[in-house]
This record gives sequence, structure tokens and C-alpha cells, in this order.
Amino acid sequence: MKISYTICICILLNIFFLATMSAAEIHVSPGKYNDYYHLRFTLTPENCSLSVSPTERQHRYANNNTYELSEGGQFEVFIRKQAFPIPAPHTDSDYLILRMPYTNPNLPEANRHIATKRALFNQIQAMKSKGQGSVEVTIELNPYVTVLKHEPLTLELSGRNVFFRQALGQYIDYVGPLKQ
Repeated sequence: MKISYTICICILLNIFFLATMSAAEIHVSPGKYNDYYHLRFTLTPENCSLSVSPTERQHRYANNNTYELSEGGQFEVFIRKQAFPIPAPHTDSDYLILRMPYTNPNLPEANRHIATKRALFNQIQAMKSKGQGSVEVTIELNPYVTVLKHEPLTLELSGRNVFFRQALGQYIDYVGPLKQ
């Protein structure tokens, strides 16, 4: 009886995984040299972390390996690989790294852009510390994405890094073409 229960659980998990994979809506934005792949993703206390074990990441942020917001609004969130809708078969890690890119403080509007990133980081921290809620974010899969098929669009990650969508130092909280 125990074996059939385990098999049923495995089948259900596979069905759930495949349903999650097909539910991810990838938005393709044509670029000057290549296409950009974006998706909206919901961070939850269960599917992400702001700190990971030393086996996942070397201590470089704080004594407990908790990531802090750094200069230029840069930060990282660790997403459970199994919870992400795009497969990452080329990494053995349990977590993907969702990185907020750096904003050069000398750019026009840099203070405003960094403040927006700080607010998003604070929102994610609050969700994690309360252990409830969610934060919807926009992710750019480039440059570590491989197109396996165009019809239907089938992607996989070539590594464990993905990025918050950013343009000209600003976090872009939507999918589709950049607005002027």
C-alpha cells in the first residue's frame, strides 16, 4: 500500500508541475538584436528566500547569509527551482537566483529608481518575515534562457540566474514593450 501511495503522490506532483509549466505566460518583446523573454511571477513565503544555506551560496552578504540591499538598489531573492515555471536542468542547485541589477547613482533619476527598488525589497522582506502574502514581480529571463521550440514556445534556463526586469537603471514592473 505504501508503494502505491508514493506512486500516486509522484504522479500528482508531475501533473501539478506540468500544469504550472503551461500556466506560465511568457511575453516576447522583440529587441534590436534578439528577443527578450519576460514573465510575471508571484513570490510567496514558501517559494522564495532571502537567505540560503552555505551549500547554496557562499557567505558574502552577512553572517547568516541573508541578502541585504546594496548600493545601487541591488539585491537577490532565491527562488525554489521546483517552484519556477521554466525548467533549469543545467544546475543541481535547489534555488535559482533572482537578481535586481545595479543602478548607477550618476544616472538621471537614479535616486528615484533606487528608492523604487528599495521599496520592492522592503515589501519582499515584510512578506517573508510575516510568513504570509505575496509579491508579484516581473522577471527577464535573458540572457540565460534557451529557446528549445518556437511553436509552441518552449524555454529552459541555461544556468541558475534570472533578473528582475530593468531598463536604463529602472525596475520595469510590467511585461511587453517598453513604454516611452
